[in-house]
Amino acid sequence: MAPVIWIRTDEGELPLSLAEFESSVRAGRIAPSTLVRFPILTGDRWVEARDLEVFWRLYEPARIYFSRAFSLGSLPIVTLTLGAVCGLLFLVTRTKTADVDNLLRYGAKAPSAIFEAGQTWRLFTANLLHRDPLHLAFNVLFLVNVGGTLENAYRTRDFVLIIVASALCTTLLSALMSDAPSVGASGIVLGLFGAASLFGQKYRDILPNRLKRYLLWAVLPYSIFVLYVGLATEDTDNWGHLGGLLGGSLATLFLTPELLLVDGRKRFPSGIVLAALLLLPLAAAPAIVRFRPPMATFTDATSGLAVLYPETWTFGEDALGFPAFGNALGVTMGIRIRAENRPIRAEALERELLRELASREDSGEISSVQVGQRSPFSRDGAKGVELVARLESRGGRVHVRGFLFARGQFGYMVVLSTREAWAAAYAPLFERIVLAIRVEETAALRAARALASAFPGMSSAHVELGDALAAVGDVDGAGRAFQLALSTLPDNGGALRGLARLSADYGGDLEAARRIADDLRALHPDDISLVLLLADIELARGKQDSARVVLEDALDRNPEAAEVRERIRLLGVGSKLADP
Repeated sequence: MAPVIWIRTDEGELPLSLAEFESSVRAGRIAPSTLVRFPILTGDRWVEARDLEVFWRLYEPARIYFSRAFSLGSLPIVTLTLGAVCGLLFLVTRTKTADVDNLLRYGAKAPSAIFEAGQTWRLFTANLLHRDPLHLAFNVLFLVNVGGTLENAYRTRDFVLIIVASALCTTLLSALMSDAPSVGASGIVLGLFGAASLFGQKYRDILPNRLKRYLLWAVLPYSIFVLYVGLATEDTDNWGHLGGLLGGSLATLFLTPELLLVDGRKRFPSGIVLAALLLLPLAAAPAIVRFRPPMATFTDATSGLAVLYPETWTFGEDALGFPAFGNALGVTMGIRIRAENRPIRAEALERELLRELASREDSGEISSVQVGQRSPFSRDGAKGVELVARLESRGGRVHVRGFLFARGQFGYMVVLSTREAWAAAYAPLFERIVLAIRVEETAALRAARALASAFPGMSSAHVELGDALAAVGDVDGAGRAFQLALSTLPDNGGALRGLARLSADYGGDLEAARRIADDLRALHPDDISLVLLLADIELARGKQDSARVVLEDALDRNPEAAEVRERIRLLGVGSKLADP
């Protein structure tokens, strides 16, 4: 191509094509004072390059200065400080048992603690902890290697922004995608790799050749290799690595190297963004404690119990062997529901829980049990107690709050437990769960109400309603339902039996109840339920011997009656049959 531009140098006049002229201006080889002849614009005249508009469209002093002045000579204080902090924390954590629980105590990533207990500071601290010396050594080595380059390229606040964005995205993406605890600065390292690759690609035409080769042909392939190795191993936090890579790269997109900053031009507000990234997660903690996590509802239609629990909790067993919902930290909500044929008292549930604790202690699963505060508890007509205990187990001390309450023939045990390390953090969530405990109408009672409403003249419908009301301890309502059934059908055996049972279970005219039971048994001598009713009435009257006679007479008639035999056995050991 014929030359279109001439420049005058010390060696003489040099012809250039338009492309050569443009690259020479961008590279700074043509200064503003260089004499130029551009026949299309200047004819035969020689003028200084600064007099040509095309020159100013191409000439960028900052880029030229950057290509000449950029070096790695400055000591990377931030990078070295970060590496030192990682090393110091490793020494501190190594003074304790080097296990997962210890790392969790010092700030490892724990999604449950972050999203349930509001410990958002873990989004940062998890990046500073390490499992073992090799883990620490590799991360600090790569951190210093690539971090030093970027710290020399960007302002301190900009470089810190890259680090914080990498750390935050590392833990956040990992916490959202994986429940496993994790630690390490590898996410920050991947973030710096991404930032360095982007920096090298964006400014490849003005970087020194040595740095250009390093940033373009070493950093990016190594980042890809690290991600690949992570995918090939089970214990690598791949989501964290990916999050760090994305966070560091995204932050770098908006930043300009320090040597290219031009006074007077609008700059990216890295200081404001950095403050936001640091403060917003911490400021969100109170809102998480108050409004999160999203809750699901456990509902038992038979007993009417409804309890909230975090929807991310999974079903299993708690430390006492109760069916429970819990998380990866061992925080659990155990639920046990008892349904009997007679009213249940909260004292019986309390004894049951204490027996359960004692059996665990005897088996060696719990080394000691310390029962603490006992206070009244009630909910929707169900009454009971709250029992606080501390257990010394193989995994450490466990805090237990048991809510033991009963309504009619249903007994409820809701047991909240957590290791001591998490007790304070989970106290607000536990309180939220406790406040939301409900004892609703049972499915049987809803069905009975609907039936009685649909068929008000049907005696059996009112008997069914009375039985359902008696089961939930509504004595007055049950009595009215049975009386309504008798007004429709005066000799309704179910209604008469129901009234007698109410007297035996909840107190009333026991003599009248005894007469009703005797009359019904005369009609149905082989009905075991009537035998048990008669025995309960005698016990309610304080006549244990009479109750035994009733039971033994029935057993003589029917030796296969297991329920009767069990009642006799309980009488023999002095149990109160009316107080299960």
